Amino acid sequence: MEAHAKQVERESAESYILRAGVFEQEGSSVDEYAVLIEGLRAHYDNYELYFMLGLYYRYRNADQAFLCFENAIRYCDEPEDEKIIRDAIEGIKDRARVRGTSIVIVSYNDFELCRECIRAIRRYYHKDDIEIVVVDNASTDEALLRYLREQKEKNKKFILIENDKNEGFPAGCNKGLEAANSENDVLFLNNDAVLMPNALFWMKMGLYADKRNGASGAVTNCAPSQEVSMESLQPYLQNAPMDETRPITSISSDVKEHRWWRTISLDSALETAKSYAKDHNVPMWNPFEVRCRLTGFAVLLRREALNNVMMKDSEERKWLFDERFSPGYFEDDDLGIRLCLAGYRQILCHNAFIYHHGGSGFADKTDAMEASREKFKEKWGFDIWNYTLLEEDKMNALMSAIAESDKRVSIDEDAGASRSQTDLKLYNRVLRILDISAGMGTTLSAIKYQMPDSFTAGITNVDVFAGLSKYMADDMISGNPELVTFPWPEHSFDFIILGDIPASASDPEKLLRKLHVYLKENGQLINVVGETD
Repeated sequence: MEAHAKQVERESAESYILRAGVFEQEGSSVDEYAVLIEGLRAHYDNYELYFMLGLYYRYRNADQAFLCFENAIRYCDEPEDEKIIRDAIEGIKDRARVRGTSIVIVSYNDFELCRECIRAIRRYYHKDDIEIVVVDNASTDEALLRYLREQKEKNKKFILIENDKNEGFPAGCNKGLEAANSENDVLFLNNDAVLMPNALFWMKMGLYADKRNGASGAVTNCAPSQEVSMESLQPYLQNAPMDETRPITSISSDVKEHRWWRTISLDSALETAKSYAKDHNVPMWNPFEVRCRLTGFAVLLRREALNNVMMKDSEERKWLFDERFSPGYFEDDDLGIRLCLAGYRQILCHNAFIYHHGGSGFADKTDAMEASREKFKEKWGFDIWNYTLLEEDKMNALMSAIAESDKRVSIDEDAGASRSQTDLKLYNRVLRILDISAGMGTTLSAIKYQMPDSFTAGITNVDVFAGLSKYMADDMISGNPELVTFPWPEHSFDFIILGDIPASASDPEKLLRKLHVYLKENGQLINVVGETD
């Protein structure tokens, strides 16, 4: 029975390969890519599908083609086919510029989690493919130290640095970077983060999708603004085997724990995450969302970008993370600002899921987050917490306005017969949207991710934000909406999002008259509570 099931699965994978091959021969690239998406969603570990994906990218993006061929080899178990894949790599080597990867991990106790972190790297990558650099911040867990020392003895590409004291996360990362191969891209990975199947592959595909990309990040179960929804995880959690072999935390009966992965064993949590990743770490039509910062639990940096944003201290020592934020927090926000100012994009890869548990590195420093927040405000002159989260009220108001617009169109088309339910499909929409209180463009970027062919524009009240957010929207200007001259054509926007600007305007009626000039005939002004004019 098992053999028959495997044969059916094999034939199913081959059917995708044959269908994609037919479309390739016919020159129908859109259909070819659609079949490859469908095939890899069903067979995330099929090397032939990755090989065909590499052929698809061969003349579109040599770097991405190289990565696909490389991933095909990881899964390939046929020597003759491996030779074919390696010949394909040779055919694009003169055009591909993909660097190797070093993974820098700062460890502090949490033995079980740190071991799973390293085991996952070994599970998905050969020991010679990836350099691992671990900086231990004076752990007191002897079991962890023994394990790390054993890893160092077994593998020449495993570098271990043992600090005499806990120097904090930024300094630990800087030490690890200094010890890493200076030619490699670098993934900074928390010791309580566990790679899932193909997560790093898709992060690298994102990084090399565009030469402007300086950093890529992953979605996860635990990281503000990068978390997948509980609704999408729920089916996998329900089907995961539940056991208590390795309970990481004991939940007090009088404390309500909202983080599902802390209410079950580590094995059950990892199995849930792995099942989710197999279905979601796959090709997508539009997997990348531009961000102005990425959470540092797992961030991959292009070597060129990394070198361009390095800082120097008074002794000419180079460092990437600003150590003023020690022991931790906001060093990733600071890096994000510097990458923006250096002209690099940072992208969140929605098809790269990594499990993040949330460790105890700062358990004895409860005021660290607020202290680092104040340091950030002192350095940059603003509170980034006010600008990095999606403005749900704006997004909901826009979605409601689009839905209402669809209903009006439906009434016109059906000669007065309104449909009972609006089918709100966003991906293929081509709209022009202006946000006159855009901040750093976080909400506009989310809109662009959902409607990639639409034009997004914003007005921000801080000049530096216009520079920081130049990749967050198609166009961003700074100034007071009442006074600044709009650079866009009149009667050109489908929707203008008002935010709280009219309430603080010196002459609200005059501002609204100005904005109406830039609306299309059936365009709408949207306020923050979803009402339209």
